[in-house]
Amino acid sequence: GYADMLLTACMGGALLAFFLGYVQPKPTAQRRWYGAFYVLLALAILTKGPIAILLPALIIGGFTLYAGNLRQVLQEMQLLRGALIVLVLALPWYILVTLANGEAFIGNFFGYHNLTRFSSVVNAHSGPCYFHFLVILVGFLPWSAYLPAAIFRIQPWQRKQWQQRSRSEQLGLYAVIWFAAILGFFTLSVTKYFSYTLPLMPAAAILVGLLWTEDIAEQSIHPPQRWNPSRWFNLG
Repeated sequence: GYADMLLTACMGGALLAFFLGYVQPKPTAQRRWYGAFYVLLALAILTKGPIAILLPALIIGGFTLYAGNLRQVLQEMQLLRGALIVLVLALPWYILVTLANGEAFIGNFFGYHNLTRFSSVVNAHSGPCYFHFLVILVGFLPWSAYLPAAIFRIQPWQRKQWQQRSRSEQLGLYAVIWFAAILGFFTLSVTKYFSYTLPLMPAAAILVGLLWTEDIAEQSIHPPQRWNPSRWFNLG
């Protein structure tokens, strides 16, 4: 069976917990949210293995590096404490399964289901480079029509402006990097599954939610002109 929906719930929850810790002004609240991040990360690792470490590392590392506070955030996260939490929760199951199945589990789970799926086609699940773009277009309907406008509104290329903003105002940038990191990673993957796109859907929802929130806050009677193509696409 597919575990991608459970992975999306655990990893998405972990990434949201990280951001909630990231924006906390009080160290005690910050530690609690980072603790929740590590617990949910461990559950994601139990669900799907190494990919649950790699993708959050790409997203959080890319975000904090772009925001210019990577070293500070790593210190706040107390990585040693976090590693202990993850190991205590996730490692026993892997040890027990390895003892029960030996090298067969290591080769099949870590080799075949992780490295081989990324580097070559598995179970005839190949696809063009735009495969996941089509999955987002169809799977996120009708809101996928608003994603281009939502990403353009964030203007992630304005790095200096984002670095000058407070942490609580950086959710849009975080969601863009979350969305782009997962899309880019699985676009590079040779094996294509529609379910691989699921972990970026929470980020897409945040982006569209921010776009709609801006529109509601402005209380505009007439929608911005840039939305017209999206509205006509939805109607079609």
